[in-house]
Amino acid sequence: MLDSITPAPMLDRLAQLRAQSPEFETLHYILGPERILEWAHSVGVSTDHRLRDLSPPVPPHELRSIVAAPSESVFLWSGLKDAQMLATYIDRYVPARTARSIDVLDFGCGCGRTTRFLQHLPQVRVHGTDINEAFVAWCRNNLPDVQTSLNGTNAELAAGTGAYDFIYLHAPARAGHDGLGGGAGSGYGRRRHRAAENPWLSGHRHYLRQRAAPADVPDVGRRGQ
Repeated sequence: MLDSITPAPMLDRLAQLRAQSPEFETLHYILGPERILEWAHSVGVSTDHRLRDLSPPVPPHELRSIVAAPSESVFLWSGLKDAQMLATYIDRYVPARTARSIDVLDFGCGCGRTTRFLQHLPQVRVHGTDINEAFVAWCRNNLPDVQTSLNGTNAELAAGTGAYDFIYLHAPARAGHDGLGGGAGSGYGRRRHRAAENPWLSGHRHYLRQRAAPADVPDVGRRGQ
């Protein structure tokens, strides 16, 4: 996934940093070619203005602090890791993407912590929905390639029957946990992965193009709302 979402100018900037800074070259050796891309999309975007210019805008502190750690780099890294995990599930449950693009819905998308990365996957149209008007407004203004809408307090959506190929959500963190790594996201795929039902996802079955079973997706960085 990292290769497909990392633009060539970002790779050029990493090469420039490596040539200019012995410390960064050492970091590149320590992390390796894949993990240095994780650094670029998180710490790099937060600290290097050129990398920041090559990425979608970062939500303000008041929005980040609701859905994840208020730190920019933690917000970005945790969103990237969840997006990587979800990309694996999408490939597993919706493998045939050669004939057409597929539609993926993030139910409870917040301020785009994962959709900012998923939107760059090839042949994937990303949709987001949230109950928080500030989140929806921010995503519409800053992530134009993600189709973001406002939802109510139940599982009903404005989309018609069979609108999506894959739906996932992030459930609240467990009581007593610090919120980082304590949540559990769930997604629907074509095959059964875990038997645990989620009442929100149960109400979304008819929005899928094919009948699906629940797939439990662990969450590495979303704070319960």
